[in-house]
Amino acid sequence: MDYKAIGLRAGLECHQQLNTKKLFCDCESELQETKGDFQITRKLRPVASETGEFDAAALQEFKKGKEYVYDGYKDKICLVELDEEPPHRINEDALGAALEIALKINAEIYDIAFVMRKIVIDGSNTSGFQRTSIIAQNGFIELENKKVGIQSICLEEDACQNLESNASYIHYGLDRLGIPLIEFTTKAELNTPEEVEKCADRIGELFRITGKAKRGLGSIRQDVNVSIAKGARVEIKGVQYLNLIAKYVENEANRQSVLLEIKDFLNKNEIKEQMKFEIFDVTKELNQSESLRVKDSLAKGQVAFAIALPKFKGILGKETMPEKRIGSEISSYVKAKTKAQGLFHIDELPKYGITQKNVDDVCKKLKLNKEDGFIIIVQEKNVAEQALKVAYDRVMQLFEGVPEETRNPLPDGTTEYSRPLPGAARMYPETDVPVIEINKSTLQELKKDLPIWYAERIALYKKNGLNEQVSTQVAKSNYARAFTKLVDKYNPLSLAELFVLLPEISKVEKYLWILDAEKNGKINKKEFKTIIDELQNGKDKDDILNAMKKSELDSETKKIIDKILKENKDFIINHSNPVTAIMGTIMKDISLKGKKLDMKNLSQYLETEIKKIK
Repeated sequence: MDYKAIGLRAGLECHQQLNTKKLFCDCESELQETKGDFQITRKLRPVASETGEFDAAALQEFKKGKEYVYDGYKDKICLVELDEEPPHRINEDALGAALEIALKINAEIYDIAFVMRKIVIDGSNTSGFQRTSIIAQNGFIELENKKVGIQSICLEEDACQNLESNASYIHYGLDRLGIPLIEFTTKAELNTPEEVEKCADRIGELFRITGKAKRGLGSIRQDVNVSIAKGARVEIKGVQYLNLIAKYVENEANRQSVLLEIKDFLNKNEIKEQMKFEIFDVTKELNQSESLRVKDSLAKGQVAFAIALPKFKGILGKETMPEKRIGSEISSYVKAKTKAQGLFHIDELPKYGITQKNVDDVCKKLKLNKEDGFIIIVQEKNVAEQALKVAYDRVMQLFEGVPEETRNPLPDGTTEYSRPLPGAARMYPETDVPVIEINKSTLQELKKDLPIWYAERIALYKKNGLNEQVSTQVAKSNYARAFTKLVDKYNPLSLAELFVLLPEISKVEKYLWILDAEKNGKINKKEFKTIIDELQNGKDKDDILNAMKKSELDSETKKIIDKILKENKDFIINHSNPVTAIMGTIMKDISLKGKKLDMKNLSQYLETEIKKIK
């Protein structure tokens, strides 16, 4: 596809969780793997903004009438997450990370930042809104061949984790609610799918070099905004896999191209004037269907309703992206906005047990010509009526081209409709959090120690004697900045090995005694992992060192060794490597006496004594 010819424009909104305490309270930002200690149930409703308007996305969620159930954890959440207590002041560590990122890309940082409420009525926030604050704007991030402008850098709280959902309720976990997020938004200056993917990778590196970015699936999420000439901005929400970003952009560009082709065809043939919303009952026509789904539904008292679509045969089956068609577009709207589970349309039939005779009977009932189409929905009467109206409204949008909307990313690189794009009516000031003053002195201090990019780190580490593999590992570690500060004090290889083994969240100072112990000969590098694991399990430093303490060669031990050497004198004289050969016998006898020795000390003593024998 010629992306320049179709006028592809894309931008990114990247969201990165931070390894600090939560944004508006002192709770730890750790996800739980167990069931909650208690549950609460809520229902949410939208409110009008200061302009008197309701946000379209919020209204759509409210109309679903869902109930929200939340898992709470006694030691991991507080009244802030339950929306029973006002938020505290913004977390300084999280703010510092956002400011470092802003400084690194030459953004314009505000002297004062305000916290805003962003309406969210899908239950993912107990309060019905998300708190967010714009920290900076403008600046740029560099790719290989261009600079990409930055629109804004925000600091906001993450939403609840969706544990389970169905048509009636959503079950959330409160552990993720309030984890700090950096929201980093580029301008729409990316012009190919590959460019979008490379930019996302570079932004991810920018987050990680701060040393405060969480790692793992779900810790970073990208919203990809895509449009083509004469199309519209479409947001692909919550992409988690970097290697699929280019595919999502490619498929969305193709989808918009197809929608524009269909718009031109429909308007050129003046089909809009022939459109009429009229529901037909085709229950009788499908009563003899071989489809198990249809049979079961009709046996439960549900109905089969249909609408006619003049001149639409062939259009509903038009492919928009792999395994997705115009019929899929309409179906995803129906599933998102109603309780209906899908639809049937003329271009996919006969199939699913619906025979050609069933199709012919429906066409006869609707008085269709050969070039006409239809949509059928099998559901309870009121649901079917509502779903057909939604389907018809989406069909009428085809005459306009590409609607602005938010779409969900699917694992195969395709997308489906989620909700309308939110508008300005969803934002209003947060009155419970004081304004955030950003002092110039704070920025000056941060500028003195800004993080450096991976390539710069790797070049620096190689000068300290690390190979490419280890250099890369340390460069991508959350402890890379500490490595630069400590490399003159400790052995670079030992320091690197320790940092690669450290857990994601921890203070470096807690582990530096390990390097001191190695320097003093009390432990060796092979024992680093064991020591770190024991510290993680709550063991004390002194207990660990005592357990690993190496015994000196006391007089009793030396007597044992001398006796063995004397008994094996001829063997030692004739063997090419007597130290290694006799070591097993000596260690066995010494261990029987309950002694633990430093192998280095033992080897040195053996070499000295064997030289005397030879």
